[in-house]
Amino acid sequence: MPEEIDAVIEDYYDNKQLGNLKKLIKEINPKPRLNNELNNEIIKIDKTNINSFYAYKIKDCFINKFDLLIEFIRNQNEYEILIPKFLGKVKNDLISIQKLSYLLKYGESKGFKLPAIRNKAKLEIIEKAKKEVPIILPEDIFGPRTENCISYSKNDINVIFIQETSFLTKYFDLYFKNSKFIGLDSEWRESIEFNKKSQVSIMQLSDFEMKNIFILDMIELKKDNNFEEIFEKLFINKKFIGFNFEGDLHYYPDELNLFFREKVEIYDIRNLYTLKYKEKCPTFAKVCEKIIGKPLCKYEQGSNWERRPLRESQLHYAALDSLLCCLIFKKLTEIIN
Repeated sequence: MPEEIDAVIEDYYDNKQLGNLKKLIKEINPKPRLNNELNNEIIKIDKTNINSFYAYKIKDCFINKFDLLIEFIRNQNEYEILIPKFLGKVKNDLISIQKLSYLLKYGESKGFKLPAIRNKAKLEIIEKAKKEVPIILPEDIFGPRTENCISYSKNDINVIFIQETSFLTKYFDLYFKNSKFIGLDSEWRESIEFNKKSQVSIMQLSDFEMKNIFILDMIELKKDNNFEEIFEKLFINKKFIGFNFEGDLHYYPDELNLFFREKVEIYDIRNLYTLKYKEKCPTFAKVCEKIIGKPLCKYEQGSNWERRPLRESQLHYAALDSLLCCLIFKKLTEIIN
């Protein structure tokens, strides 16, 4: 039974059908009797266990991105969830022990307490990690985390991080008034809480000349009661370029979601690419490599976009996404024409 439950929940997570768990149960096993048993078992799963599963998914994704895993630990509950799951993957090798050592010292610095561990082997690993030198996390630089990927330096582009609506209204026209199109993208932190939808964390805007990029702190800007009205006033007559931006809108406040869908002109470069190359649903990374000739580093895609300040490599990743929308749009229109 537990394996079947795990399969249901995993499908439930991967398909992101948060309101349709019963349908997924039927897909796993169509027998009504077992469906009822599974459904009853799932009802018994409390919030902590669901959180544990979500934390496991995140940890599993970041097993080779240890620095990103650390960013997701915000409180005692998440620390207690992640430690046992992480221990389950730790091998008795130096790198794993050093990672665990860093995790333990990080928790200690935040005042987090270790959960109760009864397994003797795991307790021995913890004691060993406490004596080991923590792993050194990679240096944070404005650039890609993977070699030979698309890269821009701060000499090439002007990245401005905006947290106040007054600054946005004052400088938006200065940088974007004469921009024929505006590159558009957004990022959010994956939620690890049961049935809690992620909210957009930042919005990225690039002028068509690809020189100036605004990174809007949506978490802070939303604190202004008039922020939706301000956005609508600034964006109403602008033309934007995005990549499947309709998918991003799922994470926006309802009023902005509706505004972008009904009143904003957005050119989707995925549609342009499909028109030319007859490939359905290509990824942004695939389009970049095909059109620009270099791979796009996706290391930061799943990082914690709610942390402040953002790391330099996060800023580079965010700026690049909106900038590349403009660059690819230019190149694709040239190719098509």
